[in-house]
Amino acid sequence: MQHSTTQRGTLMQRTIRTLLAVGLLTGSVAATALSQDAAKANTTLLNATGPFEDMVEPAIAKDDKGVAKQLAAADKAADGIRKALPTDAARRFDGLLQSIHKSADAKDGLAVARNAMVVFRLLVDNLKADILKIPLEVNLMDYAGYQFLVLAAADTPDWDAMSKLAADADGWWKSIARKVTAVDLRGAINRTMVGLKQSAQEKNLSMAKFAAHMDLDLVDVLEGTFTKK
Repeated sequence: MQHSTTQRGTLMQRTIRTLLAVGLLTGSVAATALSQDAAKANTTLLNATGPFEDMVEPAIAKDDKGVAKQLAAADKAADGIRKALPTDAARRFDGLLQSIHKSADAKDGLAVARNAMVVFRLLVDNLKADILKIPLEVNLMDYAGYQFLVLAAADTPDWDAMSKLAADADGWWKSIARKVTAVDLRGAINRTMVGLKQSAQEKNLSMAKFAAHMDLDLVDVLEGTFTKK
């Protein structure tokens, strides 16, 4: 059957439109799958931060049973963590987890706490920030509170590191403060940021620990605020 030039042109246009539609559909399906994978990885990594942050205070207090409980939870989550992380980060995670086990066996609580925070930061740094319901900065403020406690627990606290950390925490807070409409909450966090910075400047250990705990408590409130939105 022969087709006129006009018919051939029409058929070609339809073919092109069909190919474009299939391409767009395929791209859309692929993008949806990637988005779902990213969301799943985020959930895995966020849930996995729990045992590592909860390990800090018992480790500092030399509560071996408390550390063992959180370490068991971390081990249970390890396979999912490896799958959710890029290859290099997964390899680093394995090394850190082994170090935590060795430090726990040696009853070196401070080393356990330090490495637990390195893992916590590794997990947070590998979150897909653009699809998080709770801003990444909230997790970083959480990290700041626990890391402040770790630094404060050293025989000789590193006040320079604490001062830098306090400035970082203040920066993270300032970047999301406009999203928080509760005046009382904003005021409390502002005062806490001042407390963190002042404690480092004055080398005031009791103030540093108090401000760190305030930061952690307020992060919990912040998480609830964003979850409700």
